[in-house]
Amino acid sequence: MEPGSLLFLSQLLGQPVRAPGGQALGQLRDLVTLQGDESGLVRGYLVRGREGGSFWVAQGELLYAPRHLTVPRPAKSMRLYQEEPEYILLGEDVMDQQVIDLRGRKVIRVNDIQLRWAEDAFRIVGVDIGPSGFLRRLGGPGLARAAGLLVRAWRRPRILPWSLIEPLGRPGDPLKLSVPWDRLKRLKPADLADIIGDLDRERLAALFRAMDTASAADALAEVDDPATRKALLELLGADLASDILEEMSPDDAADLLGDLPAESARTYLESMGEDERREVDELLHYPETTAGGLMTTEYIALDENLTAEDTIALLRRLAPDAETIYYLYVVDPSGHLVGVLSLRDLIVAPPDRRLAEIMTPQVISVPLDASQETVVDVMARYDFLALPVVDAENRLKGIITIDDVMDVALERGGWTRQVFTRR
Repeated sequence: MEPGSLLFLSQLLGQPVRAPGGQALGQLRDLVTLQGDESGLVRGYLVRGREGGSFWVAQGELLYAPRHLTVPRPAKSMRLYQEEPEYILLGEDVMDQQVIDLRGRKVIRVNDIQLRWAEDAFRIVGVDIGPSGFLRRLGGPGLARAAGLLVRAWRRPRILPWSLIEPLGRPGDPLKLSVPWDRLKRLKPADLADIIGDLDRERLAALFRAMDTASAADALAEVDDPATRKALLELLGADLASDILEEMSPDDAADLLGDLPAESARTYLESMGEDERREVDELLHYPETTAGGLMTTEYIALDENLTAEDTIALLRRLAPDAETIYYLYVVDPSGHLVGVLSLRDLIVAPPDRRLAEIMTPQVISVPLDASQETVVDVMARYDFLALPVVDAENRLKGIITIDDVMDVALERGGWTRQVFTRR
C-alpha cells in the first residue's frame, strides 16, 4: 500500500494476519493507542489467534498490505496480550462509543475511525461521525459510494481530527477516565455541564469520580436539569456527593437540594460538615422565589473602624471564600448594614483612613422576602453586580450576585439560558 494512504478501521478489523510464508496466524482484533497521545500513533495491534486468545504485536513489527497483514518475525514479535489502563483500543473503546469533541464541547458517537499508513505505522487521522461511517460498515462498495454522496451533498466535513477528540473508554471502565480528566478540566464549568448532560449514567459517574472535588462542584452548579443533578448525586453515593456539596457555594447547594425530595435532601445534609450544613440549611428555609432563596451567605462583612490598609490585608486572607468583593459591605457590632464601598474606593483611599470615612452610608438593599422580580428590577435600575439582603432589623443576611438573577431576567424576557449555548 502506498505510504500516506487513507483507510478506515472498519476495513481493517477482521483481516487475516499471516507469517511471511503465508501461514495464518489469526485475525486483526484491534489497534491500540495511548491515552493522552494527541499524535494518534498506533502503538500496537491485537491479534486473535487461530485457536483463541489475544496476542500483542508492537508497532513496527507488523506490515500492512491490502486485504492482509504480515508479521515478519512472529516467534519474536507476538506475545500474550495484557491490557494496561493507558491503552485505548480503537475498536472497543472508540468505535460506537461516546467521545468528547473538545472543540465543540459536546458528546458525539463514533461511526468509524480514519487511519493513515506511513513509515510502517498507522496513525489516527480522525473519527467519522457522519452517515458514511455507518453505511461503510454495512459493507459493499455501493453503500460506500452512497455514503460519500450523502456527505458531499451536506457540504460539511464529518471527520473530526483525533487531536480534538477525548475517548472515554467503554462503559463501566472508570480507569480510563483519569487521563481524559487532565484535558477536560481545562474547559469552563458551563461547557462541562453541557457535556455532563449528554453522557450515559456509567460514564457520568466515572467522570465525576475522576474530577477533583472543587471542579466537580463548579460543574454540578452549572447543570440546570434537576433530573440530571438528582441522578448524579444518587450515582455518586452520599459520602462523595456530600463532599461535592460542601465545595459548592451555599446558595448553589441549597438550590440543588431544594429540588430533591425532603428525605433525600436531609440525607445529604447530615453527611456534610457542621458549618456547611448550617449555612445550607438556613437557605433552604427561604422560598426559592424570594431574595432569601436567591442569596448566598459567602460574603465579607467589615467593621467600620478598620483602616483601608487593614482591610486590604484582611481581604487577601478572606477573599478566596467570598462570592464577590466588587462591593464591600460595612456592619456595626450588631451586624446592622451601615455602609458600602467599592473595591476601587478602598484601593485609592489613604492607608490610615477608616472605613466609616470612606463608605457610602445610604445602602440600597432588599428584604429577605422580596420577590425575584423586585430583585431583578433593583439590580437593573442601579446597574448593580451585587445586592445586599437584610432582615426586618436591617441586619445583613446575604448578598445576591448578578449571575444569581440572570435566569430570572431571561425568563421575564421570554428567553432561556439554552438560547446562548452552542446547540
